[in-house]
Amino acid sequence: AAEMLGIDPEVACHQLTIDPRANVVVQRRRKPLFAGGKGC
Repeated sequence: AAEMLGIDPEVACHQLTIDPRANVVVQRRRKPLFAGGKGC
């Protein structure tokens, strides 16, 4: 936020409130729609 002149740091900064007792969940990986070559 120091390099953004004219912007209040209270607006640019945030804090995540995460429960320390929460379990870590890893999402499963999705298979790609196209196995090779170009996309769209």
